[in-house]
Amino acid sequence: MKTQRYITDESRFEEVESIGRLLFVGEPGIHDLTHDTVYECIGIRNNLLIMLDDTKDYYLFLPQDGRPIQKGEAKGAGWIVIDDYTGEITKLFQVFDDERNKITLRKKFFAWLVNKRFNNLDKIDAKKEAKSTNKKAEK
Repeated sequence: MKTQRYITDESRFEEVESIGRLLFVGEPGIHDLTHDTVYECIGIRNNLLIMLDDTKDYYLFLPQDGRPIQKGEAKGAGWIVIDDYTGEITKLFQVFDDERNKITLRKKFFAWLVNKRFNNLDKIDAKKEAKSTNKKAEK
């Protein structure tokens, strides 16, 4: 599907191919995005969405899932896929979710490992203290 992109440096529009449409939800921050507005995605670069914002120029955005934000379960900003003409957007969101889950799993594993080490240290300290108490009682 064709759409118009504004080239700021040249002050003109050009026709570009859209690969999908996404609904923006949340707080825009410094970007020219409006809550609850549908925007055109004109591609993907380095696992980032190339989106046309309110100025009709393109910017790169993380493929952050906006459904939890829309439901009020999370804060921030994100995207909800409305149309995915090529299937690329859906794949990107899946890769992004998989990577985020791997990071979460790594964090959970690290926390478990640290907790286990500290618990073992506590057990070692308790054994040392018991031995020390037994030696004092023997004297």
